[in-house]
Amino acid sequence: MMARCLPYAAAMATDEPQIEHRNGFFIEALGAKSVAAHHEAGHLLAAKAFGEHAPDTVLRVVFVRGNHGDVFADHHGYCGEWRRGGYDLAIRERPKIPDIPPGKNGFVAPAGIKLKPAIITCAGPAAEWRFCATRGFPQRLKYSAESDRRTLESYAQIEKNACGSDKEEFVERAWRTAQSFLDDPVQWAAVEAIAGELITGLGKATPETPKAGDEAEFVLSFAQAEEILQAAGLLRGAFALRRQEREGLRCAA
Repeated sequence: MMARCLPYAAAMATDEPQIEHRNGFFIEALGAKSVAAHHEAGHLLAAKAFGEHAPDTVLRVVFVRGNHGDVFADHHGYCGEWRRGGYDLAIRERPKIPDIPPGKNGFVAPAGIKLKPAIITCAGPAAEWRFCATRGFPQRLKYSAESDRRTLESYAQIEKNACGSDKEEFVERAWRTAQSFLDDPVQWAAVEAIAGELITGLGKATPETPKAGDEAEFVLSFAQAEEILQAAGLLRGAFALRRQEREGLRCAA
């Protein structure tokens, strides 16, 4: 059993030294492609489980020239609505909440209006943390999860404005629930299967002799993801919430 992840604030501040690895024609951070793939796979699994949404998932690599002439590979990805700046799945189910203090003019929103998208946001960094801890790769969420951190902060602020919720408690609840979801062996096996397909797909799309300015991406549709999980015998159990996650979703108004 691997050690539990740090609390949210401590985990997102991790900045362990990056290990660079020369891979033929370019340099990359050790394990960078696998780390990015597991991060996005975590978002995908949680998006379906908590959002009733079927997102496409993208893994990308961009080759850039460094100060000393070396070519570096920058691996990153996004899932679903991230390209448009945020993963807000709950907006389809609930009306937009005005950005006003709770109780003003008689308005009080139900607590937890942004909890599901916050959990989905946390699932990417949580999957990355778990993968790096298992494989011994550096933990660098301070940089790799910067966009997730900003998104979570915006959700926490909306929750505070609408419901009077404590921002730190809200984020920690989302973080713990995402961890609990990925602790399920079936869910983690599903993350590994999806990440493996992302890694293979991007590898096939990447030029054999990349040069600065080259880029490649692999898009995995949710239908393809389901086929992969079906073939691995994981589809029935994937996306199912256990008691721990259901409890994490309960919010008192």
